[in-house]
Amino acid sequence: MVTGFLDNEKVAFFMNHWPSRRGGEAISLPKRNAAAALLKQQMDSIRAADPSTKLFAMGDFNDDPISPSLKNHLKAQASPKDLSEETPYLNLMYPLYKKE
Repeated sequence: MVTGFLDNEKVAFFMNHWPSRRGGEAISLPKRNAAAALLKQQMDSIRAADPSTKLFAMGDFNDDPISPSLKNHLKAQASPKDLSEETPYLNLMYPLYKKE
C-alpha cells in the first residue's frame, strides 16, 4: 500500500498479486478469498481512519469480477448504484468483463 496526495486529495493505492489458479481454480480459491478478505480489512481500516481518502486496489487478482473472492469477500460492486456504506467498493472491470 502506498498513501499520499494526488491533486490535493488523500489517496491510498493497494497493489495486489493474488495466488494463481495453478493446480485448479477450486483448490486455489480459498487463498484468493483470503487475499480479498485481507484487502477489504486494510481498505476498511483506511476508510475508518479517514473516510475522505480515495482508495484504489489494482493488480493481478487472478480472478474474474464475478468470482467469490471479489464478489463475496471484497464485496466489490458491479454498478455505482449498488454502492452503500456497507459495500463501498466498485469493481471497474465488471463492465468490461460483461462485454467479454
